[in-house]
Amino acid sequence: MIEYRFITKRELVDWQEKRASVGRERADSTNERIPRSGLQRGADSLSRIDCNQDLEPDAIRAIIAFDDQRIAGRLLIVYSDLLVNGALQRFAVGEDFFVLEEYRNRAVGLSLLLKAFKLGFPFIESGVSGQMKAILDSWKQFVPVDSSPMFQVGLDRTGLVQLAKWDLYEARASGASRGEAWTKAALLSRHWRQQRRLARGGRERLQVFAVADAARGFERCLGSARAAVQLPWNTAVLNKALAGADPNCGAWFVESPTGSAGPWLLTLYRQERVLGQAADGTARSITEAHLNEIYPPLDGAAPVETLLAFAFDRARAMGASVMQIHAMTPALAGACRRLGLGSRMTKSIYVAANGVYGTAAKQIADPASWWCRAFNENQFEEAFVGRAAEGHGSGLLC
Repeated sequence: MIEYRFITKRELVDWQEKRASVGRERADSTNERIPRSGLQRGADSLSRIDCNQDLEPDAIRAIIAFDDQRIAGRLLIVYSDLLVNGALQRFAVGEDFFVLEEYRNRAVGLSLLLKAFKLGFPFIESGVSGQMKAILDSWKQFVPVDSSPMFQVGLDRTGLVQLAKWDLYEARASGASRGEAWTKAALLSRHWRQQRRLARGGRERLQVFAVADAARGFERCLGSARAAVQLPWNTAVLNKALAGADPNCGAWFVESPTGSAGPWLLTLYRQERVLGQAADGTARSITEAHLNEIYPPLDGAAPVETLLAFAFDRARAMGASVMQIHAMTPALAGACRRLGLGSRMTKSIYVAANGVYGTAAKQIADPASWWCRAFNENQFEEAFVGRAAEGHGSGLLC
């Protein structure tokens, strides 16, 4: 019989203190690692669940499905504070949702989601699998608030080869092939040409704000376009990224040299995508840089290709092999298509307007009300007001 339990931060801390050495070793190694996505196995022990947010001790951090003493499935919970009509509203965000394969025909995943509704907050699921997407699409409580396309460009030889491999796999699946060697060469050449077009895109060079001028960038850029529902920026994270002090996150305020256009905020997140396992059991992966936002939202009058060329150079400097361009506006998607870039995936941000009512509930459930720069739970987790910050300034750039 499956038993479902809400696990508080207090319980996790107590659990981990009993295994303090294991917890410290894992925390130390995690701090040095690039954030990962892709093919991974879920945590099979409570001692592997971190408690990084400044939560109340009795705040729920996980919902676990136990079959006797075995973890059959789990949904970790982090919290995020989004702006809804200019006021901060707390959301619960699903993290590392996982069910063991032998339990997936027993509605364990569905039951975990239903338990999450009892938290009393609007609930977000991001980066969902194709199987889970089909479930959420059939569930009237969940609304897809961001399904914008993501376009890929290779930044180095490794990235070009990987993109060609993905295309070759699709060509094989469709039966469209003119010979293996010819197809491989043609695909690699196509991605190289796309890279060259993007790298040389735009004739105008951009002016980058000095870190000391960030306040001017904040004032001119961030206050110029507001959505009814928007994820605010964490001031400390943004300042660190602007200063170049975070190898996994970069941020820049840029404008035209004459000051006639902009400024815009560009942010890049570096992460490692797990592709599978090698014969010796080690993970095969590739490093990506996600251009998750250009803010304010771009329209047709913006120098889109120049901005993409700027991001291309910065993504290469971060050591990434593939850049994922999150095309959140038609102008950005159109520029990617003009450059010949392909899109093999889309963002998948779903929300259930649980625990709120009236106008706020309607806006949360309306995709047109959102500007969502997050592409997974990491960016949602950044926008969180901890206990220490409450009543002393939120630490969020609103």
